[in-house]
Amino acid sequence: MSRTASVIFFLPGAQEATSLSTLIERLVRTTNGNPLGKWGLEHRILRSTASNLADDKTHPPRLHHILHLLNWPQLTHIVISGGPPSPNGNADPTQALETIIAIPYAQQASYIQLLKLKMGALWTPRTVLQVANGSAYEAGEITIRLGDLRQLVGPGAHHGVVCFLQMQFEVPGEGEDGLGGGAMEVSVSPEAVAMAEQSAKDALTEFWQNSGVGGTARETWRFSGPGEAENGLGEAGLWCDVLRLRK
Repeated sequence: MSRTASVIFFLPGAQEATSLSTLIERLVRTTNGNPLGKWGLEHRILRSTASNLADDKTHPPRLHHILHLLNWPQLTHIVISGGPPSPNGNADPTQALETIIAIPYAQQASYIQLLKLKMGALWTPRTVLQVANGSAYEAGEITIRLGDLRQLVGPGAHHGVVCFLQMQFEVPGEGEDGLGGGAMEVSVSPEAVAMAEQSAKDALTEFWQNSGVGGTARETWRFSGPGEAENGLGEAGLWCDVLRLRK
């Protein structure tokens, strides 16, 4: 069974003049990365207005993300995170519900307009973030995407540098013949999935550490199955997990 491991390293408040160029020099050139072209993203986040009327501890706000990734040029991802109050009245971010869908990029502008005109009482716009000068590379089995993260609306604050690493890996399973000589059925145990995910995580961590990138980076991980990997749903969820911290 094929799965995907992805991680985003975020270096906050890095110096624009040297940080991105240094990251490219150390992470890409030292690993013989092959250029894949330009890359970027645009991320809008809205917050549910219901949380303004109640205690956030018992009514955690929902976050409405609108994300366009240039490596998925025909799609815009919509991610709604958060959920209703827990039964014990305590907000637990780890148990937050998440809904991810993809719509045609051609419909993004009309979707944003719909939120403003028809749903303004439900959602309050927060920030718009952008990576406009990013680039993508490939180093063996690992895909690299990186760039400067900036605030698009309002002061053009430079939030830092983001670096996305991704690789596919296989989870070994035991094959069993289907009834009547049909197609092979593969059984994969949770233990095998956990071991394969840890091996992939170790490989990406080693790749990052061997590059010698300085500074303290925040890292966020996500492992996706075939369903989430299709149309970039898992990748979009990971980006929104990271960018929500900048709201």
